Amino acid sequence: MNISYFKNGLFTTAAIALLSACNTTPETKPTTIATTTPTTTPTATPTASPPNLFSSQRDKAIESAGKIYLGALARSQQAFFLEKSKFSSTIDDLGVGIKAEDNNYLLQIIDTQPKSVTMTATAKQDNVKSFAASVFAVGNAGNEVTVRIVCGTDTPSKTPPTGITAPKSETDKPTCPKGSSPVN
Repeated sequence: MNISYFKNGLFTTAAIALLSACNTTPETKPTTIATTTPTTTPTATPTASPPNLFSSQRDKAIESAGKIYLGALARSQQAFFLEKSKFSSTIDDLGVGIKAEDNNYLLQIIDTQPKSVTMTATAKQDNVKSFAASVFAVGNAGNEVTVRIVCGTDTPSKTPPTGITAPKSETDKPTCPKGSSPVN
């Protein structure tokens, strides 16, 4: 086994623990702007308060957590397959310490086959993307290699992508379905 694989796994586990500890959805309140007008000029028509400037940053942080969770599960499935020559059908068996559900995502292993597994991170919040990941074992029995892909919806959605295309050979790559794109 390559030691850097385990170092990356430890880093991922630490990142997941940090995200889990911080997994709260902050309450957002509208921002009001106080205006004063000099007594010598007519009163201006009040304007609506600006949109919450932090909403998009919060949504990006939520999406980042979803990607990290699903990426960690995919890497754990690869390690599980290398050790046991099969994929896990439960998150708990992977031993990564990720909860199946939090305030922002529902994580599921939705399809386990002898040569593939598909997992999803379904958004529970509006304005964030959902994700799907698949891991495939390709090659001859006993000499298989695993390849993974994580796909995110192109627009915010509470429905994860479906239909990730398996690689046709060891040199081919899996592809995301229409309406989604690979994520890092």
